[in-house]
Amino acid sequence: MDEMPTGGGGTITPKTANAASRLVKKLCVYLKNHFPAKAIINAAVLKHQLGMPVAGDYSREFVERYPEVTGIISRESPPRSLLSQG
Repeated sequence: MDEMPTGGGGTITPKTANAASRLVKKLCVYLKNHFPAKAIINAAVLKHQLGMPVAGDYSREFVERYPEVTGIISRESPPRSLLSQG
């Protein structure tokens, strides 16, 4: 994923976001969300490409639908039994 659409009809590349982040103290990038949850994958991939940690647990179904996130994000923890300790 080399570029992502922006809400204003343009696109942002990791190179552009990285260059802009060096010029300002805080950089906000807004990604439009729609029913296939592509804003979530775009944000995860962009953070990874910028060398930022990608926090959170993502479902198995999400990783299966968007295999490009394999190795970028962590999968959800297996369900814990009510009887297990810890």
